[in-house]
Amino acid sequence: MEEQGLIDILESVKSSMKEGNVDLTDELLEELFFEIDQEPHVLWDNNKIYTLAKACTSMYHRDVFLNEETNLVITHLAYLYYSRALDLYSKDAEMQFKILRDRVLLLYTTSETFYDSITTILQPENNNSDVEFPSALRGIMGTYMNLMVWSDLQKLSALNPEYTNETIMSDITREIDEQLKPEDISERRANVLHELLGAFILRKAKDKDLNF
Repeated sequence: MEEQGLIDILESVKSSMKEGNVDLTDELLEELFFEIDQEPHVLWDNNKIYTLAKACTSMYHRDVFLNEETNLVITHLAYLYYSRALDLYSKDAEMQFKILRDRVLLLYTTSETFYDSITTILQPENNNSDVEFPSALRGIMGTYMNLMVWSDLQKLSALNPEYTNETIMSDITREIDEQLKPEDISERRANVLHELLGAFILRKAKDKDLNF
């Protein structure tokens, strides 16, 4: 599908959501997924990719798909698109704040969907989707995901120190602060995790190997 065709679907999703048409919204989101599953990069250089990231997040939270593998693709593409949007809006502080806020919500609410990918990136020899994660490894992955959320929260604070006036952001900040130990906190490590995860998803998207 061409760029404009995908944008048209996104506009239709926005309209159907505004009208409260649940069935049509889900049908459009389903159509949208099948398009980006085939061509993940259609909007790569278009700032509408932020809208696409939000649509992917909606797909996940609305349970448009009940298939676990499909939902893994959705959350990973949402993360990739939010990250790309941050690049495209690098000189717009207001948009940076919005995008970071949404990426925080994505990572916080879907963190476990990234465990396998983080394991593959850091310890590929331990990655086996047919084997249940050892509890210790799950704990490590949880710490890594919390650290990535913490990093984005620091950026939000730099953009607007009053960001915790919003209840949900205040709650997330408090929970992350409670779960992370002082020795876990490292801005450098958080940045590396973000870079590695983004590069990992991007490579798989370019190869059209959306299997997580």
